[in-house]
Amino acid sequence: MPHLAPLSWIAAPLILLTGLIATSVLLWWQYTPIFPTPPQNPRSINHTRWHWCWNGWVMSSSL
Repeated sequence: MPHLAPLSWIAAPLILLTGLIATSVLLWWQYTPIFPTPPQNPRSINHTRWHWCWNGWVMSSSL
């Protein structure tokens, strides 16, 4: 069994933890529903927002 440098014992868990956190954040962000907010200006009813989904960024407009 090859000897692992002490730095790899620190770096490997940090890399895995960073990847796990990034994946969790992306999945949470993807499945979090976008709640419509009341418009600041009553005349501006159309709202367009960018939302991330599995195949890229999509623009959703809420009336």
